[in-house]
Amino acid sequence: MNIDKERIYRKFSEINDALKQIERIKALELKEFLESRDYKDIAYANLIIITEAVIDICYHISAKRLSKASSSYADCFRALKENNLIPTDVADALIDMAKFRNLMIHRYEKIDFSRVYKTIAISMEWINKFKEIVLQLLEGK
Repeated sequence: MNIDKERIYRKFSEINDALKQIERIKALELKEFLESRDYKDIAYANLIIITEAVIDICYHISAKRLSKASSSYADCFRALKENNLIPTDVADALIDMAKFRNLMIHRYEKIDFSRVYKTIAISMEWINKFKEIVLQLLEGK
């Protein structure tokens, strides 16, 4: 089955728009970030947008390339890893992001915005790596 390139490009557009907002947050010192409700809201919303777009891409690739519907977000990234579609380090980072997204969405505990700030600093590198890998898949490499 073929991957729907237009669908992937739409998700990339969502990711890129959210990354622009995240870049504003990355430029802040932690103290300034934590003192501003607006900055925390921007980070929270855009981190969720990015993570959900990456998850959607994962599910689409899994369905089209592997003919598999994963039972969880983490399983989706594991399936791509186990089938050599993404490297282990990228899969592990995206699994961590998906788990953190669940904490934020379901509010299992009070949101630790220091952790949100740290996640933004660390995770964006992995998002860009994932996008590069997906582009290679789309190009048939």
